[in-house]
Amino acid sequence: MRRSLAGMVLSTAIMKGLPGRVYLVGQLALVTGWFAFATLVGPGFRASAPVLWWIVNIPAFIGFWWFNMWFLLAGRVSWRRLYPCAVATGAFWLGMYAVFSVIFSGMVISYDQKYGPIGVVFGLMSYFIAIGVVITLGAAVGLMWQDRGLSFGAAVRKLRRGS
Repeated sequence: MRRSLAGMVLSTAIMKGLPGRVYLVGQLALVTGWFAFATLVGPGFRASAPVLWWIVNIPAFIGFWWFNMWFLLAGRVSWRRLYPCAVATGAFWLGMYAVFSVIFSGMVISYDQKYGPIGVVFGLMSYFIAIGVVITLGAAVGLMWQDRGLSFGAAVRKLRRGS
């Protein structure tokens, strides 16, 4: 798997005209910096300013999914075409995050008491299944949004015509 991922990164770098090693080092620095920032600031920031945390993370999650879609498709699909899918996936991800931040701890404890150690696995499997559903549903809703020509501008125009 490592070779295939490195091959995708290098092929994307070649398509962009960047030297392969420079691109890899840049991507590694970006990912390392993001994880370091999220680890140091994330928990305290969320506890002290939860509303601000959500406001900051909406574009962060959308950007995360937008970049991942572009990267995994090796840059073959334009950023603009991926935007509706990224917005839908980011919105569903935040919804899943909100739901699981409320119920996940209780669910794992309850399953552990009912079923023992395998109950914790049941709880984790519920989370992993939800992740798969969110990613799939986000892509499907984004494609539907794009195929039907839906946009925020079109919705505003329809509202203006209707009134």
